[in-house]
Amino acid sequence: GNTAPTAKDAWKQLDTLKELVSATKSRSTASNHRIAELNLKCQNQVVPYRAQADNLFDDEGRLSGVVAILTDIRDEVQERGKQAEFVSSVSHELKTPLASIRAYTELLMDDDVDDPEERLELLRFIDEQVERLTRLVNNLLNLARVESGVIKVQREDIDINAVLRKAVSVVA
Repeated sequence: GNTAPTAKDAWKQLDTLKELVSATKSRSTASNHRIAELNLKCQNQVVPYRAQADNLFDDEGRLSGVVAILTDIRDEVQERGKQAEFVSSVSHELKTPLASIRAYTELLMDDDVDDPEERLELLRFIDEQVERLTRLVNNLLNLARVESGVIKVQREDIDINAVLRKAVSVVA
């Protein structure tokens, strides 16, 4: 069931913490503290922690011990995951128009398109993709401004059909 680990089992999980305390104590001249991340199993759930070990000194400056503080960082780890997912999604959104621009530019540079009308069509497509990239970059900059509080968000109603028609025309 969901029983708490015994003290002996819990101590076995703390190898990273033991190493952190040992390194902090033995290398006190280089730095008075060390930080590491570790995962502990608590009631059948793995919980990420940040461990910080700091040397303690007596009044004469002699090392008298080490204190370790564990901080639950579940929310931080979850945010890191969301951020990584966001960066991956944005990278994909940026790569798509770039790949199209590269392909059509190579066709034009290699003189593989003889028909002036077709060349103009490719140039228009490239121009549309550059505009798309510009919008994506501007949206990223606006998102950063919103997150930093520089821009206040104001909601407004939009015509969803117009948005969908535009999306369908881009895909087509």
